[in-house]
Amino acid sequence: MSNWPLGVISSAGGGASGFALWSWGLNGHGQLGHGGTTKVSSPVQVGTDEDWVNAQGGQSFTLAIRNNGTLWGIGRNDFGQLGDNSTTNRSSPVQIGSDEDWVDAILSPNQYGCCAVKADGTLWTWGNGGYGELGHGNTDNVSVPTQVGSETGWADCSMSSHTSGFIKQNGTLFTTGRGFDGSLANNGDNSVNFSTPVQVGSLTNWKLLCGKHRGFISVKTDGTLWSWGSDEQGSLGNGGSNVNVSSPIQIGSDTDWKEPFSNGETAGCLKTSGDIWGWGRGRGGGWQHNGQSATAASDSSIPHVYEPVDGEGGDTDWQGDHRIKACTGGRHNGTVKSGNELYMWGAQTNGELGIGSTTGTHSPVQIDGSWYRVGTGFGHTVALKR
Repeated sequence: MSNWPLGVISSAGGGASGFALWSWGLNGHGQLGHGGTTKVSSPVQVGTDEDWVNAQGGQSFTLAIRNNGTLWGIGRNDFGQLGDNSTTNRSSPVQIGSDEDWVDAILSPNQYGCCAVKADGTLWTWGNGGYGELGHGNTDNVSVPTQVGSETGWADCSMSSHTSGFIKQNGTLFTTGRGFDGSLANNGDNSVNFSTPVQVGSLTNWKLLCGKHRGFISVKTDGTLWSWGSDEQGSLGNGGSNVNVSSPIQIGSDTDWKEPFSNGETAGCLKTSGDIWGWGRGRGGGWQHNGQSATAASDSSIPHVYEPVDGEGGDTDWQGDHRIKACTGGRHNGTVKSGNELYMWGAQTNGELGIGSTTGTHSPVQIDGSWYRVGTGFGHTVALKR
């Protein structure tokens, strides 16, 4: 195996001509975009257009961007998470507003909402705001993308479970929303919620952020790796015993971490060397390590080199050309190799692996076709095909 970029891609990159949008898996709210609510276990194209440049899945909804810079939503919408100024579920893509500047946006959907940073450095959120996670100074739901404050200079954003995290271009870190399990990193009362972004400490070297199950993982500019919040299934990666933390803690002492990612209780990070490391939930489709068999992968509270196929060592040629975002709590994974081959693995009950069955697997299975990128939601998958 070689040249595998992992998971959900956050930014389309300028100049992309566009691709066909395909989807599969759970479809109870129409999130696959096929015009109905029937789940499928093999890839099915969404319409006939071939102008899509980015697609990501949340919990029972999908957000996608066309090459003209417009933003589109599909699926569950009871909290306004599609951003189309309604709470009506959509089984076909519906345009979100009229803005045409979403092409290079960092887009991070979660359970019931989304945060985004546009190329101009403005920060936007919408969907469920019940704990203040949208950052608008209240606990209201918002059904259209709404700017957080009036500042520019934002660089990254990610959503966890009812908590949002943001990084500015100057390297400062902010959180808002629900404080349970220490997810606000405020080193204080976990019962306190914030409804506007509050700075975490005074450091100015935060770089990349990704939400996990009730918490976050982050890489600093010096290449160190940090986490905070819930340690369920060992997802903090610090070798603890399910002890939650309310301030950032360093994972190990390495200084060559590059890009963090998560799909819920499983977390991981790409290194600058090309190794990919994982920790947290190992059962039901998580990470294999230390030569474990595909049927015996166990939880791990410390990072291990990922060994996706029995008998092979950790690869050193994973790609990091695009940011990885997977913050919905799903338990399946996808990669596209540099040769455009798509591979899926993990747990499934609704056909989210796209392999024509509902049986999970720890070993990657190739999906026919030539692919550009893939995004995993909660129980469903979206991907762009060449």
